[in-house]
Amino acid sequence: MFHIILAKFVEPLFCNFRANFLQLDVFHRELSFERVRQQRAFQVESLLSEVGGFLGLLLGASLLTVFELLDHLIITFGYSRNGQ
Repeated sequence: MFHIILAKFVEPLFCNFRANFLQLDVFHRELSFERVRQQRAFQVESLLSEVGGFLGLLLGASLLTVFELLDHLIITFGYSRNGQ
């Protein structure tokens, strides 16, 4: 009984497998490798100091602009009042 099941179902599967089988061998040209290490360009403290310095420059430029605008308004309207 087992022989009949084997001959009927299993052997055709293996015959089909052998007909469609492909063996592929892959070889490397060289047996060496290159190790790549990544490291941070900025440490966390350095990054925070860079960002803080940049924000300080922007804030300083903004405050300087406000004072220059006030100076311009005082000079413009101050002279016009004195001239009247």
